[in-house]
Amino acid sequence: MKIELAKETKKGLKLGINIPGFLAAILGSISMFFPWWHFGIEIANNGPSEIYPYLILGAASNMVGYKRSPTMMILTILIIICILFILISSLIKSKVTIGLMAGSGVLILLACWRFYERMKSVSEGYNMPVQGLGTADYGGLAIYVVHNWFQPGIYLAGAAAILAIISAIFYSKIWIGRK
Repeated sequence: MKIELAKETKKGLKLGINIPGFLAAILGSISMFFPWWHFGIEIANNGPSEIYPYLILGAASNMVGYKRSPTMMILTILIIICILFILISSLIKSKVTIGLMAGSGVLILLACWRFYERMKSVSEGYNMPVQGLGTADYGGLAIYVVHNWFQPGIYLAGAAAILAIISAIFYSKIWIGRK
């Protein structure tokens, strides 16, 4: 009876923790609460705008005509699912979870790149820099001084993605728990 129970336990889930993977999930979660891009323009005393992966707060929403786009929602859902996969993968050891962790890290990096490309295309549409001080041409109707920069959110998400990929590569060496 004891031998059968021991065999069944060995066949079960391999629970433990991959600390860098767990930290990646935490960093990814925190990144969602910080803005990803700052769009500094003064329109009607509204102040600067902060762009999150899921929302545009401030005057920029008036310029682009929306506060949330379908692409923003898709990327946000993708990032949240990837963060959950990284969290699960950091607590359960298997070949599938190692792949999930690496794949999630790659997808978060792709989401960061897509966010950057979107901000770049919006910036080009108004002839303004994506990062730094410059002017924005609002369709020839007005020219505004702008100051744009990337915020901590995108850097935290990128760091989480890279940490998840590294954690997946060295998974067996950094795993703490049942082997």
